[in-house]
Formats: sequence, C-alpha cells, structure tokens
Amino acid sequence: GKEWQASLCSSPEYRIPATTTVNRALVIADGPRAAAQSLRALSVLRGNGQTPQLGVVKMGHGWEANQVRVFTGPGELSVAMTSLLSQPGCENAVLLVQDFVPNDLELRAFIVQGVLVHAVYSDFDVEGCSPTEKPD
Repeated sequence: GKEWQASLCSSPEYRIPATTTVNRALVIADGPRAAAQSLRALSVLRGNGQTPQLGVVKMGHGWEANQVRVFTGPGELSVAMTSLLSQPGCENAVLLVQDFVPNDLELRAFIVQGVLVHAVYSDFDVEGCSPTEKPD
C-alpha cells in the first residue's frame, strides 16, 4: 500500500508531497464534504495556510497510473474520489489525496531474470499549473 506517504510527508528529508488519507465511507456518504476535509488537511500539512487548487487522488492500494486522477479544486476532487471508488471490483477502504508535483512521472520497469525488458512512463504534468494556482 501507499499509506506510508501520508505518515511520512511531514518529514522534510523524505521529500514527499503533502498527502492525506480519506476513508471510503466518508466519500460514499458525502463526497463534497470528504473533498473539503481533504483539502483542509493538505493546507495544514503544507503549513502555509494555502489551500491547494491542484492535486491528485489515488488508490491506497493501486499500482497503475489509471488509478490516479488529477483534480483542480474541491468539485473535481469529489468527482475523482467517487470515480475511483466506483470502479468495478474496487474494495479500497482508503484513498490518498496529495499535492500535485509538477513534471512528476511514474516509471514502471518490467525486469525478467535481471534484464530490463520493458519500461512504461506515465506523465502527470499539467502545463502552466502549480499546486496553489487555479489553471486557466
């Protein structure tokens, strides 16, 4: 799982973006409230009082880029959380809400008998955006 990100993000030496967890039950019961609480938690974790306008929400136990959604603001976050939890077969109890990291990417390396046989890069960059600015 990825829950360690929320536990270690307040330790600067790990360079993990502000991350909070949100319980599935809260998202199902009241998505907009879950989104607002998550954004408030990120604001506290950042320590600068700024509410993030751009971020990602991802499965707590997901391993694929298709289990990550980029959001701008609380409305999109609510929709993204509900979308992730509504996927067929999804039984995740927790989602992670995280500050957006510009120019971040995910690399998946497929290694067979010690040899790299395939690499897949997933780019989550949103041009012209930063975590505290609303996109145009």
